[in-house]
Amino acid sequence: MVIEHNVKKTDTVLAETGKTDFIAVLPDCPDEYEQFAASELCWIFSLAVGVKPEVVSEKDLTAKTRRIFLGKTEALKKLGEKPTFEEFSYDGYKIRTEGEDVYIYGLQRGTYFGVYEFCKIHFGYRYYAKTEIKIDKADKYYFHSISVFEKPDIDARSLGFWSTYKLEVTGNFEHACRMKLGRNLHTDWILSAHTYFQILPKEKYFAEHPDWYSPAGNNLCLTNEEMTAAFIESLKKIISETKGNYLMMGQEDNFEFCDCPRCRAKIAETGSPSAVMMRFSNKVAREIKAWLKETDPDRPLTLVTFAYNATNKPPVKTDENGKYVPACDGVVVEDNLAVMIVPFSCVYSKAYNDKKYNPAVADTFEGWSAVTKNMHVWTYCCNFDNYMINFNNWSMMKKNYSILRDYGVSFIFDQGSHNSPTPCFEELRQFLQAGFMWNLEQDEEQLTDEFFDEYYKDIAPHMKNYWQMFRVRWDFIESEYGEGARTGAGDSSCWNLAQFWPKEFLSCCMNVLNEARAKLELLRVKEWDKYLLLRPRLLKDSLSVRFILLNVYGNDYGSELSRMVQKFKDDCKACGILVFNEGDFMGVC
Repeated sequence: MVIEHNVKKTDTVLAETGKTDFIAVLPDCPDEYEQFAASELCWIFSLAVGVKPEVVSEKDLTAKTRRIFLGKTEALKKLGEKPTFEEFSYDGYKIRTEGEDVYIYGLQRGTYFGVYEFCKIHFGYRYYAKTEIKIDKADKYYFHSISVFEKPDIDARSLGFWSTYKLEVTGNFEHACRMKLGRNLHTDWILSAHTYFQILPKEKYFAEHPDWYSPAGNNLCLTNEEMTAAFIESLKKIISETKGNYLMMGQEDNFEFCDCPRCRAKIAETGSPSAVMMRFSNKVAREIKAWLKETDPDRPLTLVTFAYNATNKPPVKTDENGKYVPACDGVVVEDNLAVMIVPFSCVYSKAYNDKKYNPAVADTFEGWSAVTKNMHVWTYCCNFDNYMINFNNWSMMKKNYSILRDYGVSFIFDQGSHNSPTPCFEELRQFLQAGFMWNLEQDEEQLTDEFFDEYYKDIAPHMKNYWQMFRVRWDFIESEYGEGARTGAGDSSCWNLAQFWPKEFLSCCMNVLNEARAKLELLRVKEWDKYLLLRPRLLKDSLSVRFILLNVYGNDYGSELSRMVQKFKDDCKACGILVFNEGDFMGVC
């Protein structure tokens, strides 16, 4: 979301080949975000002009020079600027110039996201994938006067793909940051997912306080006042000892809700387990808010509760006009509390609010939006039973993110093939999904064309044709067989069906890929470096159609099959494909 964007080129040279007069200035005690911002600024300068700006601390400034101040510096304070969560959220940033000084700053990640925008303005920097970074070529790059303020449409964004989720793998953290994500599901969380028993461990408390837990022992008893008091005190200790922006108060991973007589009575009174959960969660949120106000008033912290399994149904009823309203008192969500929602059994080739195809999902979001304006969403963007076939949610990416934004969603974890790269235009998918979550005003077709042109270059027309062929085929499969984009695990088949993939269609796909390969061969002599860049990209994306051919029509190849399978496995290894589905239970054929 662009709030302000005023940029004007000047006659001052920012940098030229092998030289820059600008230095980067960090606070005397920079945080991890500011340090990374300096590192990224140096990296991009080096790409553009082959030299890095000197990086100094404010206390080491010795003379007036051209300076790029990064983060919450004393110089920024003198301008009367202090980033706050209310204005910036976690990832927003500002860039402003005062004469020939530059100030790039945010509350946390915003500082290095601002560096990327500064470099886009000055160098034409654009990041598409790990191996595709664009810099406009020039002998000199001129300084711009700038007044920019941007915040993402979805405040906290995470994609659950191998290269954006496994941040401990070399290069993946930097990649996630450059995609303007910078986090996975667990980053920034003090506790995440199913946490009741982390907050009040059974092994510590059950023997003395069995009534704090449900009769079956699978969850907490949320109507027990003594348990609630202990829960709050435990949270205070955890929060005071651990950095983080979010803390999940999440029930355990089962379908049970406490069925003691008191809880059954409260469910009957309020109408649902979720109403009981919200009364409990709101009480905790109020106590923690009051405690933080006294002990750490500047600390931004969002508590989160889980609309999951027994509590997925929102605590609402309909009024005389059919509009959702709170079912009872005490369920409207406190302002320091968010609700994490999982859109179970969703057809991802349709809109979340499509009441024909996704009635339960639509009702879930509409219902919860009647009691909260701050939702978190854990959603999905692949078939976990089959990573090797394109997941046809392309036309719904932007629309569904827009729907979530309008419902007040501030955090999205979109889980994909987290334990392996895939051959299904994964780089395009990441570029679009990350781009839309940052700025939903971007044109979908223009963004897609930009990626194909920059990433696939000479073979872009062929690769876009191949991509579109699968989309058209999926539209037919959905209309003819009713098989939409589902996530697997009982929701759908593994998709390895002959009626889905006629051999004639697959042969046409292979023909397009062979045309791309022929185009590549023309580059071998004249543009060897480009050939080496594009060849593995073509190879990786060809694996999907080859996988279908082997799985569906393997018996047609007779004695050639074993050789083809081995070649396919070798190519998968070369492209980094680790498994073919989440559980690694599917072979080649």
